[in-house]
Amino acid sequence: MAYAETLYREPAAPLDDLREAMTTLEAVDRIAQRVFGSPHPITTAITRHVENVQALLHAHEALSSSA
Repeated sequence: MAYAETLYREPAAPLDDLREAMTTLEAVDRIAQRVFGSPHPITTAITRHVENVQALLHAHEALSSSA
């Protein structure tokens, strides 16, 4: 998870890094859901990271399409 977080928290993260972070976090999220369950603090933290990356991806795509 730390690797994915490092990728997406970089202010100038390229689209490929954001996509890699998303892929990694989605995999970790599935595992956390299965092992800990949805209400567990670790799972909710990972889910927040997934949401953050989704927002960054949408913003990046919006910028790309408007340029």
